[in-house]
Amino acid sequence: MKLTVKKNNAIIHISNAITGFERRLYNVLLSLAQAGLQNGKTKFSCAISEVTEPLEFDIRNIEYIRKSLSMLIQTTVEFNLLDRDKIHWEAAPLLAYAAIKDSQIHWEYSSFMAQHLGRPNNYTILPLLEMNQLDSKYTIALYELVKSYMNIGQTAPITIEMLQTLMGVQYDEYKDFQKFVLKPAIREMALKTGISVEEKPVKRGRKVVALKFLVRETPLVASPAKLPKTTKGSGKGKKNVPSAAPVAKDYDALLRTLPQETQLQIIKQAEENMSEFVTRNFQRGDAGWDMVYKAERNKLIDSNTEPRK
Repeated sequence: MKLTVKKNNAIIHISNAITGFERRLYNVLLSLAQAGLQNGKTKFSCAISEVTEPLEFDIRNIEYIRKSLSMLIQTTVEFNLLDRDKIHWEAAPLLAYAAIKDSQIHWEYSSFMAQHLGRPNNYTILPLLEMNQLDSKYTIALYELVKSYMNIGQTAPITIEMLQTLMGVQYDEYKDFQKFVLKPAIREMALKTGISVEEKPVKRGRKVVALKFLVRETPLVASPAKLPKTTKGSGKGKKNVPSAAPVAKDYDALLRTLPQETQLQIIKQAEENMSEFVTRNFQRGDAGWDMVYKAERNKLIDSNTEPRK
């Protein structure tokens, strides 16, 4: 299968009503259907393994896949929230139909959705492996948004209300939205993809009413440890509050502080831990191989350098 997905910018700018896993699942299905959509097809099928392998997901957990597909059918999305294509308002379900039969996944798009997804212009290319490194659904939503502006270098001003809709949250106070959602998403994206985002507030008086993002891509210095998972807060304006992001580490330097025997064990174990999907589709030294290898290596370095509790 393709290791990237071309996603129409009108589809990227949708309300973030689904989980991070469901969004990645949708992108994998879209990558498998891409050529057919451009030729007018709406119905597709493939072996379950073709979907679970790029997601690095246990093929035996069919029930979770089933529930995720069901959610994609139930989710009605508003299109083109940023009005980038001058469309005022449209809405449709992400999938019109899905089934799991005889070790195969079947899915179908509505004719309206297929027309948008198969449009040959105004595409953003999203690397599937890069998205798999992201844990938070807020980071994935922000990643898709800013990737569609990479060739421009900055977004247009986006109102705080619209930005919260795109990321699937609702906060009464901008400072809470920034602290608990936006800042951790920007940090995780920079650490794991090398995409740097700088916020430029647009104010009305003293109040921040919109944000413009400056976007640039920088080389990754070191892959980070996994960010803490999202936790649920309580009280007004405290929905789905992620934990604070960690400070980046220089893993190359940390590895050199370990005994040589330990270094060799870590390198060997990291290669053994890489998924079959990655090793089958990439060669050593490729960007995709290197990204996943470093993520596995850095987990092992953490386990050998962090103080024991």
